[in-house]
Amino acid sequence: MRKLRLARTPTADRRAYILDACRGARVLHLGCVDHPFLHDRLAAGDLLHAAIHRVAAELWGIDLDRAGLDTLRAAGFANLYEADIEQLESAAITGRFDVIVAGEIVEHLTRPGAFLAQVPRLLAPGGRLLVTVPSAQSIRLAANALRGVEVVHPDHKAYFSPHTLTELLESSELTVVDLRPYWTRPRRSPALYAAYDHALYCTKLISPWLGEGLVATAIASPS
Repeated sequence: MRKLRLARTPTADRRAYILDACRGARVLHLGCVDHPFLHDRLAAGDLLHAAIHRVAAELWGIDLDRAGLDTLRAAGFANLYEADIEQLESAAITGRFDVIVAGEIVEHLTRPGAFLAQVPRLLAPGGRLLVTVPSAQSIRLAANALRGVEVVHPDHKAYFSPHTLTELLESSELTVVDLRPYWTRPRRSPALYAAYDHALYCTKLISPWLGEGLVATAIASPS
């Protein structure tokens, strides 16, 4: 066993972190449908794929949700492909990308290594992979356990720590160049939920690594 010290680090706003990296870039957005929230987020103007589209020079999207892809096409989005992310070679995409966004999808995969092994060949020189995942060290997990419950997406296969996420990426010929925690802002209502969220959010002062998730930027390792 190894005891790894977690340095105090700036926290990230997950959405802003992704959009800053995508600005003016050729982007491949994996899991672009955002199932099962697509219709609500489209209606609210809060869909990540739409936000990336506004800042990217060129945007491509991949997802397995055929109906969701049809909804995005009907909303005016192009360059959308149905494919299994663990088998990216089956997708009819061309060229390489400045940024590949894998937001909250790695934890859904049965074989994340099979997906990550395909990333280096899709990155343009100097290209970056952005990964966001739920954190195994989140204060919310501990708070839920104290209440005797687990609140989790039914399709999740794993949580990640700074070490395990780094190890997974670097075992796939990727080099992590930035890794930090992200926090979700407290809800504003109902009042009881808002108070609960603010109490958890205050633990950020104890350690930034108690946030809900992790964001990482990786580049292809030198051959």
